[in-house]
Amino acid sequence: AVIDANVFPSLLNNLQSGGFSVQKEAMWAVGNALSGGSAVQIRYLSSIGCVKPICDLLNVADKRVLVVALEALEQLLKMGEEDGKSNDGVNPCAVTVEEAGGLEKIEFLQSQESEEVYEKAIRLIEVYFTDEDDAAAEAVAVAGVGGNQQFALQLNELGSNQKFNF
Repeated sequence: AVIDANVFPSLLNNLQSGGFSVQKEAMWAVGNALSGGSAVQIRYLSSIGCVKPICDLLNVADKRVLVVALEALEQLLKMGEEDGKSNDGVNPCAVTVEEAGGLEKIEFLQSQESEEVYEKAIRLIEVYFTDEDDAAAEAVAVAGVGGNQQFALQLNELGSNQKFNF
């Protein structure tokens, strides 16, 4: 019924180009639609371009807007992960978030003072944007912590090979 009423295109227009107070209200409405929406509604919102305007709001100072935007992106990314199972494992929403500059903004939000914003940003990165190579590199780095590690340093000028034990 909401899709048939053609409400969402106007809402997204307000989200993208309204004043901040209008964008804030539009973000609440879109966030509510995504958090309580059916798979059809979430896919519809994604298909009409809601990802970029949500990503554009990730640089505001309002903590509540950031939380709602991150939660909305999580719903979209969850659906994208499901869709990716039939798309060679590629999450189409994650690709759209990256293309919209959203990943950089989410990474920046890791330095946010708000613990809630920080935790949501970390979760999105860990769940939807960490690939197997990143995870393997992290595992190697963590596995070496606390152990007896040796790092070789080749000193070309001296022609010697020295090792440092940590």
